[in-house]
Amino acid sequence: MGARKDRWLGILSRRLAEMSTARKLALAFGWLILLTALIGASSLYSLNRVHNASGELATLWLPGAGHLASGRAALLEYREFEVKHTTAADAGYMDEYQEKMKSALATAEKSFGEFSALPLPPEHKTLNKTFDGLLKAYLATADKVVALDKSGKQEDGKEISEGAGKSNFDDAVVALDKLATAGFAAGEIAGQASELTFAKSTQMTWLLLIVSLVSGVMLAALLTRAMLGELGGEPRIAAKQLRHIAEGDLSQPVSVKPGDDRSLMAGLAQMQQHLIAVVAQVRQGADSVATASQQIAAGNTDLSQRTEVQAAALQRTAGAMDLLRQQVLLSAQNAREASGVATQASSVAEQGGKAVGGVVDTMRGISSSSNRIAEIIGVIDGIAFQTNILAL
Repeated sequence: MGARKDRWLGILSRRLAEMSTARKLALAFGWLILLTALIGASSLYSLNRVHNASGELATLWLPGAGHLASGRAALLEYREFEVKHTTAADAGYMDEYQEKMKSALATAEKSFGEFSALPLPPEHKTLNKTFDGLLKAYLATADKVVALDKSGKQEDGKEISEGAGKSNFDDAVVALDKLATAGFAAGEIAGQASELTFAKSTQMTWLLLIVSLVSGVMLAALLTRAMLGELGGEPRIAAKQLRHIAEGDLSQPVSVKPGDDRSLMAGLAQMQQHLIAVVAQVRQGADSVATASQQIAAGNTDLSQRTEVQAAALQRTAGAMDLLRQQVLLSAQNAREASGVATQASSVAEQGGKAVGGVVDTMRGISSSSNRIAEIIGVIDGIAFQTNILAL
């Protein structure tokens, strides 16, 4: 039994762990609201039944019993005055008793009329009808007795009153008592029904309250377990760790349960480790940047010195360029003078060209003569060579 309970609790815990927080809260509050609605509906239904039963008592049987009691008392007074009417000594007493009889009868008829106006069950209506018939029979007999008394026949009236009148009166009272007894019995049944309804409603209310309390405790335990499982610890500890991280303090260790890799605390621990790694990388990068900055500062100093040297060189170059400009201007002037001389030289060169042409023609002639002389010398050499051979 305990193993099955633990298994069901484990299943519920896993299902709750898979749900979102909003869904968990909605499920828990929905269940509690449903139980509250059931308790309210059951209580209202029970109260309605008790109200109906008590309303039946308050509006039917208790007023009915009062009307019947009042009518019975008035009917007894009527019978008493009827008997006294038969023994009255003179007409004055008869008239007095007759008036009292009328008053008692009016009270009785009013009470019985109000009782008849109530929403009676069928069996009570039957009893009431029987009583009404017997009452009318008795009242008819009483009217005869009064009429005989008024006509001076008191002995005859007294005889009818003690005979048929008494019999009819007793029958009417018995029927009235049966009607009252039935009313009391019905009222008692209604009271018992009201008590039974109250007892059942009380039991149902207690049952629903117990179910609600047990369900509330179970849901509270499961939700607490699930929420703590998601948080991985107490919320105040998680908030404290978050404040430390937000303030840049990564030295405070985050306590995580063994095997926990899904809770908020586990996420905080992972975030803390990542932040530590990032800070280390940033610190390393900052050191690199500081070293590079120092190198850049040294380079800037060297560049500044070189810039100063280049500035001095540029100043010297500017002076040389000014001197060069002056030389260029002088060279331009000399070029203009050379251009004039070149023009004169061109004219002389043209004349020299013509003279060279004549020299070329003369040289050509000389070359032709030289060729002929060479041929002659060749012939002479040949003759000499042959002469030498012959001399040998």
